[in-house]
Amino acid sequence: MNIFILSMIIFITIVCVIELLSYAFRAIKNPERIKLKKRLKKLSSTTKANADILRSESLSSIPLLNKILAFIPGFKKLEGLRKKADASYPLGVFILMSLTLGFAAYATITICCPQFPLAFAGIPIAVLLPWAYLKRKKKIRMALFQKQLPEALDLIARSLRAGHSFSAGLKLASEQFDNPVGAEFATVIDEVNFGISVQRALRNLARRIDTQEVKFFVLAVIMQRETGGNLAEIMEGNAKLIRERFIFYKHVRTLTAEGRGSGVILVLMPFIVAGLMYILKPEYVTLLFTEHVGRVMLSVAGIMMFLGIIAIKKLVNIKI
Repeated sequence: MNIFILSMIIFITIVCVIELLSYAFRAIKNPERIKLKKRLKKLSSTTKANADILRSESLSSIPLLNKILAFIPGFKKLEGLRKKADASYPLGVFILMSLTLGFAAYATITICCPQFPLAFAGIPIAVLLPWAYLKRKKKIRMALFQKQLPEALDLIARSLRAGHSFSAGLKLASEQFDNPVGAEFATVIDEVNFGISVQRALRNLARRIDTQEVKFFVLAVIMQRETGGNLAEIMEGNAKLIRERFIFYKHVRTLTAEGRGSGVILVLMPFIVAGLMYILKPEYVTLLFTEHVGRVMLSVAGIMMFLGIIAIKKLVNIKI
C-alpha cells in the first residue's frame, strides 16, 4: 500500500480522535451545560420583546463543519434520526465518530490482513456503528412512547371530562409524564403558544414520533376539530385501541419466537463450527484464508449469509 495514503489515513484518524476527546472533555467537565443553555434560551425568549422566534438548529458545534453539513441534503435525514433518538450530542459528533471508526478499521485491516478481501467488509460495519446505535436508541424511545401513550390519552380524556380544553389536557400530560411523552407533548404546547395551529403542531408530533399509534391519535384529533364530536370518548377509544394492538403484538412475538431463535442459531452456527474446526485441525481451516479459491468461497458464503439474514428478518418481523 502507498505509504502516503496510509499516513493521511492515520493523520485524519488522529485529528478526529483529538476532536472527539476534546468534545467529551468539555461535556464531562460541565455536564449541566446543555440544560443551562436551554433554560437561558427560555428566559431570553420571555424577556426580549423582539426576540427571534424562528427555531435555530445546529448540526455541529464546530462552525465550519456546521456550514458544510448544512449544504448536504442527506444529513438532514440523519439529523432527523438523531432527534428521534433524543441524542444529547450534535450530529457532527456522530459523523466524526463514524469517520474515525472507518479510518481506524481501514488502517487495521490494511496492516494486519490485506490478503483477506472479506475483512474489508468490516470497514462499512465500523462506519455504520454510530448510526446503528442511534437507530437502536430511537427504537427504544419509540417503544417507550408507545407504552406511555395510552395512559397519557386516558389522562387527557379525564381532563376533557372535567371541563378543561384540549391544550390544557396536553399540558397536564406533559407535566405528569416523563420523557418521551412529557417532552414531546411539552414541545407541542410550546409550538401552539408560539402561534402554530394545533393541527400543525400535532402533525409535527407525528413526524417526530413515526409510529402508527401517534398517527391514530393525531388523525382522530384533527378530524374531531374539523367535524366535531366527543373528544373525550375519542381519546378513550384510541387508548383502548392502542392497548389491544399491544396485546396482539405480544401474541405475534410469541408465535414468531421460534423463528427468531432459529435465525440466531443459523447465523451463529457457521462461526461456531469454524472455530471448533480451527481448534481441532487448524491446517484444514487456514486453507480458506491462504488459497485464492478459499477466499472466494468465504466471500460468497458471507454474501449468502447476509442475504439469508435479511430473508429471516423479513419472515419473523411481522408488521401490525
